[in-house]
Amino acid sequence: MKARLIEQKFYIAFCQLSIVVINLLVYKLMIGFRIILCFIFSGLLANAQTLDSIKLSNGGGFSGQSTVYKITKKQVLKGTAKGSTMYTERAPLPCKQKKQLFKSAQKIETSNQEFNHPFNKSQSIELFSKAKSVRYTWGDPAHETPIMIQNYYDSTMIFIKTLKFKPK
Repeated sequence: MKARLIEQKFYIAFCQLSIVVINLLVYKLMIGFRIILCFIFSGLLANAQTLDSIKLSNGGGFSGQSTVYKITKKQVLKGTAKGSTMYTERAPLPCKQKKQLFKSAQKIETSNQEFNHPFNKSQSIELFSKAKSVRYTWGDPAHETPIMIQNYYDSTMIFIKTLKFKPK
């Protein structure tokens, strides 16, 4: 009888220890899972937040030449492109507008997939980050341009036309 009682107490202690060990393992796994999720989401957020520059262009047609504006953190460059881009003018970028332009561009990057429907005369926005670039090109009347992209392009071009460009 004493042996049976000791055996039952040992069994209960073993079960309690097993429960503690299992809880500890589950806790450790959850911490590991949280760490993995943090790395994944921080990588996604980092891509969305590290926009380096924005390029807007319009043109094409018979000559195939485009006017290109490249917006960096410090300035706006203006140039022409027919094959490769040659920037010949620049204008300083005020801090307030810089924040607004890049914040709006990040919204476009996270909410739209690439849009590639050029035509004889086309417009485009290209967003550059450290790892990649995303391009939106439109002009084909058979494909409607997403409103957010068209509004961003129009408002940015209105702002760019107010800048005073100087030779580079």
